[in-house]
Amino acid sequence: MDPLSPLFRNAEEAERHSIVARLRERYGEARELVSSPEPFGHLEWILGARRNLTRDESDFDLRTAELVVLWLEDLSWNLDSPGLRSHSDPGDVATSAAASRQSVAQNLRVATREFAAAFLCPKPASSP
Repeated sequence: MDPLSPLFRNAEEAERHSIVARLRERYGEARELVSSPEPFGHLEWILGARRNLTRDESDFDLRTAELVVLWLEDLSWNLDSPGLRSHSDPGDVATSAAASRQSVAQNLRVATREFAAAFLCPKPASSP
């Protein structure tokens, strides 16, 4: 759904939808780099291929948003984990792969912070 669509009630809803779309993209990139998708399977039901396509993505309840942030932080940490680096790769290939993983992890952290700011931070009360 296009964030500029008239189906969005306001600019805040459109922005939150865009944030989730960017987060889903970064999550997808990160998922491709982990050796076992099993520990992160719960995110598939929220951000991945198994998500409910009819769900309003601009509306996450607080508990779900908190869990998403924690799980994504764990995923980004997993990408930085030395255990993922192959010691059999030649130096240049290993260095390039590590740099790619670190870049994906950093992009995921940025998208996760953006999501946390939009869904976990209290909104200022509007004036009557």
